[in-house]
Amino acid sequence: MINMRKAVLIFLSFGVAVTPLYGGIAEDVETARADVTADMLEVSQFVNDQIVEGLAFNAGAGNAMSADVIQFPGFGLGFSLGAAIWPIDAGKFQALDLRTIETSSASKLDMPDNLGMINGTGHVRVGLPFDFDISARFGEASFSADEGNADTDVENTVWGVEVRRRLLGGMWTNIFYPDIAVCVSFDAATGTMERTERYEDIRNEVYAGTAYTQEIAADTRWRTEWNVQNIAAKAMISKTFLIITPFLGLGVNKHTGDVETDIRTSGQLSLESSFSNATTLNLTSKSDKDAQDTQVRLMAGFELKILLLRAGFSGEFAGDNKSYHGFVRLQFR
Repeated sequence: MINMRKAVLIFLSFGVAVTPLYGGIAEDVETARADVTADMLEVSQFVNDQIVEGLAFNAGAGNAMSADVIQFPGFGLGFSLGAAIWPIDAGKFQALDLRTIETSSASKLDMPDNLGMINGTGHVRVGLPFDFDISARFGEASFSADEGNADTDVENTVWGVEVRRRLLGGMWTNIFYPDIAVCVSFDAATGTMERTERYEDIRNEVYAGTAYTQEIAADTRWRTEWNVQNIAAKAMISKTFLIITPFLGLGVNKHTGDVETDIRTSGQLSLESSFSNATTLNLTSKSDKDAQDTQVRLMAGFELKILLLRAGFSGEFAGDNKSYHGFVRLQFR
């Protein structure tokens, strides 16, 4: 099972990776100031591009289980815990065509290969007549990291509803036949990631044959907010062998919603040589990105059944996105 602490740190390390490294060539201090704003806008767009679909994938993760639809008037109560993981394009970040921010040196940036988000939710599922059941889930997660001169805070809330219909199986028929069920679900996630860090840098530059020193002393604040949704149609198949029930599923998931990132830079910028220019930095660069992917998702896992207890593990895969969750529940039929 995935190391939860490692998954959290992977997510938090993204804030470290995109810390600005100022040091381009600017004609004068106002040009340099405008360049900082433009560069931060491009970086915020990169952040949104890399996380929006992964956050929408995460919204629908952790809800895979066997096709054993609860019979009326039964119900089940449970909890799942795991993480969704998706890749980022570190090479694209290093290749950004920026004016004053240096991102091309891998030795200066600790860009992670993947981002991760913990997902822990409570579930309730109720059996309905005509081989239906309905479920709801809800979960919140918040965590912080203090890295000396930098602080990162993350909050995420997930909720969702699902309706299932058994097509085959139930009662004693699953001795001979598998359980097959179809499902429709709606899941949503809202949250924020905020990082503040003190940045100080002095660089020697040359512009048009004139050598000068560029100095920046500033506080940076990164804030990303998301409100994303995942709408899915799924088919699940499972078969019980004694106390273990392996299951497989296939779903089509539509992502909606958006992510917004603003980067605020507050401090001092100065250029010094035969000339001397200085200005106050109080800049905000903001951009947003819509979630719009349609993904085919493969689900697989197993359940252990001991009396009323159900416990197991599941994995979900859609392209480069993946999630792993453990779950436990009590099921009354």
